[in-house]
Amino acid sequence: MSSSPITANRPRTLILPDLVSYCSFDLAINEGCEVCSADSIEWIASFGDLSEKQRASMASIKLGTLAAMSWPSCDIHGLRIGADFMNYVFWLDDYTDGLQHTEALRVREVVVDILRQPEAHCEQGRSGSALEKLTYDIWMRMLPQCGEGTKTRFIEANHLFLQAVYGQSVLCIGGELSLLDGYIMLRRDDGGAKPMFVLIEYALGWELPSELVDDPVIKRLEDEANDMIVWSNDIFSFKKEQARGDRNNLITIVMEEKGLSMQEAFDFVGDMWKARFHDFKEDRKKLPSWGEVVNRQVEGYVQGLADWVVGNIHWSFASKRYFESERDFLGAHVASS
Repeated sequence: MSSSPITANRPRTLILPDLVSYCSFDLAINEGCEVCSADSIEWIASFGDLSEKQRASMASIKLGTLAAMSWPSCDIHGLRIGADFMNYVFWLDDYTDGLQHTEALRVREVVVDILRQPEAHCEQGRSGSALEKLTYDIWMRMLPQCGEGTKTRFIEANHLFLQAVYGQSVLCIGGELSLLDGYIMLRRDDGGAKPMFVLIEYALGWELPSELVDDPVIKRLEDEANDMIVWSNDIFSFKKEQARGDRNNLITIVMEEKGLSMQEAFDFVGDMWKARFHDFKEDRKKLPSWGEVVNRQVEGYVQGLADWVVGNIHWSFASKRYFESERDFLGAHVASS
């Protein structure tokens, strides 16, 4: 079998951007990490019908650790919801990987319909498919503490996420690459960060006022944090995705659109990431004032975005999602800042 141009031109050694050193946000971890991690694995294994092998694989990803780094200051309930939803999203990612168009569309319809009309899915939530049981269970645990604004934003964020996942399945099946700008827009939805951002306010126990949700500075900060999260994921997941023939990765897009070598593409994307980090820090200084109480909420929310950025980077090296063993570090080094 002949190699693809990308595989054939792969250098023996790759230097990855040193995002760990460059990201100067403080890293913190929720003290409920260990308990929530264990309980969340029990939940996803039971409701998701996982085999022992699948359960061990899910546990090795350490999503409870990611949740504890992403929501370091919330209570145990908020952390558990966050950990469960992360496990659910990763389970869903594996579940939808490689689905045909109609199958992917059906998944989106099932999930969104349960979120919009949970009362109509009581029976399926108890005895239906794994998809139905997982979606119904976590949503019913969220609803009692979910304000109307948070509820609406969570449903819409999940709708956009699943719509984008369906769009990406079309790209994978067709073997086509989107343009760089289009890919960046797609990743803001299909990366799964938007629902996680809604969970920041949920986990902290309050609801963002409507005037904050549409504020242009808040919107920019969300996009910047989103980009940093999904771009770092693309950097770290490139080897795995390349091995399975998945060309929907920012490194691949940059190589083909800009005519760069693999190493040049990693350097280019690293510079893109650093520019977004700078933009985030500058926009954080530009936040308007809404009064003492609301300002505290805004700062808590924006800090939550920063926690997600730094937590995601550190989790990537602690988890086995991208680097399953020491062998996966061979041929790749992290550049010093």
